[in-house]
Amino acid sequence: MPFQKRDSNINRAGRTKGTPNKSTAKLRETIELIQAENLDYIQAHLRDLTLKERLQLNRDLLPFIAPKYASVTEIQKDELQFTPIEVKIIHSTNENNNFN
Repeated sequence: MPFQKRDSNINRAGRTKGTPNKSTAKLRETIELIQAENLDYIQAHLRDLTLKERLQLNRDLLPFIAPKYASVTEIQKDELQFTPIEVKIIHSTNENNNFN
């Protein structure tokens, strides 16, 4: 079926921020399943690896297990910009007002 203008079935907004990608979730689930089923085999063969190889393996697998954190940058004092807020206090003479 070709594209038609003003088709109400087309999602023009796209996926909302934070919504997980279904194919990525399925891939992650498959990797976890493979790891779980082969855990004994993997652990037995980890002993055969050198320290460097084990560290490299952990480094390569870590992004699939733990979330990545955004880098932290330092802000200089002169980069800070504050917007002044003006507060106007109005006293009411209304008798129903319980605030003094």
